[in-house]
Amino acid sequence: MGEENFKKECFKCEFYSFGTSKIFEKRVDKYGCRLKAITFLGLLSPVLLGGFVASFSVESALLKNSLLPVCGSLTIFQAILSLLSLVCRWDETYSYAIGSVRNNTMLMNDFSRLKNTNAKVNSKRFQLLTGDYDRQNNADIGQNISTKEMRYAMRQSLFQYKSECRTCGIKPISLKPSKCDTCGNF
Repeated sequence: MGEENFKKECFKCEFYSFGTSKIFEKRVDKYGCRLKAITFLGLLSPVLLGGFVASFSVESALLKNSLLPVCGSLTIFQAILSLLSLVCRWDETYSYAIGSVRNNTMLMNDFSRLKNTNAKVNSKRFQLLTGDYDRQNNADIGQNISTKEMRYAMRQSLFQYKSECRTCGIKPISLKPSKCDTCGNF
């Protein structure tokens, strides 16, 4: 592989690894927030009831008429949210996303360093890294990445690397979505 082609391939892998890490960073935020909400709601009712009973009385009209129905409703809502979380496997999605961010960030950094080296000296390292890249890419594809997420990733990468979109010909100056079906519409 020639020196120029080597640098292009390293940059391409770096570019796409960066974008993919951004997709999964967004998922980490989304599912992390959902899982924290379930934990919070799971503890809210017992803490409210326990605190009220410890502070006042079990016989209080406020407890029977207001607090118990509110806590009961919160408990039902939390149970439904927990069931949805189990069925949709939010914890697995969250864990995978954390691993993908870590792996894609590592690949991005490795390809960034590698592109500034000699192609002949580092061809073996390049082959190993592209094998890791392909395995991670295949695993990530299995996580049902939507076209909106792909456009989001493209916008993030174009902005980060100050590159021009091949479809619309614009170099993004912000992360706000454009009308482009390659780097916008997310």
